[in-house]
Parts: sequence; structure tokens; C-alpha cells
Amino acid sequence: MSKINRRKALCKHDWPKIQKLLENDLFQEVIDEIDNIDTLTDLWYILDAYLGLGKIKKAEELLNFWKYRISNPMSDSYWIFYEALIKMKKNQLGKAKIDLKKAIEIAIKEKDEKLRKRIQLFLKDLN
Repeated sequence: MSKINRRKALCKHDWPKIQKLLENDLFQEVIDEIDNIDTLTDLWYILDAYLGLGKIKKAEELLNFWKYRISNPMSDSYWIFYEALIKMKKNQLGKAKIDLKKAIEIAIKEKDEKLRKRIQLFLKDLN
């Protein structure tokens, strides 16, 4: 069982439903669906939702709160990726681009193809 599947198996949330909500820009519904952050996956979905709603300060506070409470070296690329997204929302595009490049390097080392492709889309938009 892959790390992602193991993580999903431990979660109580309906990931396909949450992913569908995000795809349809139903960000508040995602926040309502995830009542407690029990896993990093919960955190990533909530951050996506807050950023989608334009609640940049809330996303930044949440990221900073959890960043130092969860030590998981496999998630380094995600921490950097979300920091870059927040910088993009704050129009700090140069800093965001540097972070995205750093995150993509780590995602390649972590063999996280899904994240690597997602980061590349954001880098393409910045160029």
C-alpha cells in the first residue's frame, strides 16, 4: 500500500467528494466537510479552500501554526508549495517563483509526480 493510500485509509473524510468540491470552486463546503485537521491531507485541502476563498491571512496563519507542529520530511515540498501559493496571492511573484522551483526539486526527489505536475502549472503561469 502506497504512503498516499495509507494516509487516505487513515482519514475519515470522503476524499473524492472533497476533491469534487474543490474542482467546482465550492471552497466553503470543503471547510464545512473537514471539521478537524487530523492529517496533512486535511490541511492541504483546507489550505486550498482558504486560498480559493481569498482568505490569505487565514491560510497563512493555519500553515504557520501546523508547520512547526508536524514534522514529516516527506511533506517538505508541500510546505514550500503552499508558502509559494500564499506569496502569489500577496503578489510577491518573484519570491513565489523561487519557492516553486525549490518545491519542484524536492517533489522530484520525493517522487511525487502529482505535486510536480501541479507546481509546473503554477510556474508556467508565472513565466
